Amino acid sequence: MIYLLLSILTASGLNILFKIFGHRSMDLFKVIMVNYIVCFLIGQFFSPTPIGWTEMLEARWFSYAAVLGIIFIVGFNIIAQTVHYFGITLATVMQKMSLLISVIFAILYFGEGVSFLKIIGLILALLSILLITKREKKEVTASSAKERYRHLYLPIFTFLLSGLIDSMLLFLSKRGIVLTTDPHFITVLFGMAAVSAGLYYLYLRVLKKIENLTMGELLAGIILGSINYFSIYFILRLLQTGWDGSILFPMNNIGILVVSAIAGIVFFKEGLRRWNWLGLLLALMALAILGYEGV
Repeated sequence: MIYLLLSILTASGLNILFKIFGHRSMDLFKVIMVNYIVCFLIGQFFSPTPIGWTEMLEARWFSYAAVLGIIFIVGFNIIAQTVHYFGITLATVMQKMSLLISVIFAILYFGEGVSFLKIIGLILALLSILLITKREKKEVTASSAKERYRHLYLPIFTFLLSGLIDSMLLFLSKRGIVLTTDPHFITVLFGMAAVSAGLYYLYLRVLKKIENLTMGELLAGIILGSINYFSIYFILRLLQTGWDGSILFPMNNIGILVVSAIAGIVFFKEGLRRWNWLGLLLALMALAILGYEGV
């Protein structure tokens, strides 16, 4: 349970940081790029032995880490575009609703059991996502209705990629391909994400479509990376504690929403409507039911 709590807290910390960075009008792509570099360096620091290229390329998990690293940076850009065209509310809903993919994958591929309590907990979890993220007024976006129609694939890809990442981590853990005692996996994963982001940044610089990295963005990336590394580390540790993925991912996603909502009230003075409070109540009920089912 301690790893679940740490996973929720670190992931919620990322949400809080993104909200702060958004208020400061930073270029989030550059912040994310620095974040991945920092994550890679932290992984190097915690590795008991240097990562040898020959050993790394022969590792069972190398191809998975490389693919996940690329998915991380591609997914970030798609989420950013989803926010641009459709608003942050829809982007958040699609990210959190992706738990359906990992739950279905865990049940069908790994044969995890389906009980009445688990179904009730999942239904409450999904309802809580909709209610917590619901806003009274329609968000103002930088796009027209015609542009949003042409970019309908963005929220769909946000949903699919978020679910794919969770499902891949579950697969690697359940199959014993990645062990928590091997920090090289996370290091290579973030290294691939950093390389992909760096190459894309250079491409944008050549086309003069992006400005130089500022000191504020550098500092923000360092802070973000220091937390992001451990958010992935704790979710991997959590996956190897024996919990069913069909219980773990809903609890993790709902826990992040609850903590982020509370942080919004405490630190950003965000007011919640009655349906938001109802969503928080349903989320707590879902956590209790799924937690009981997972014990």
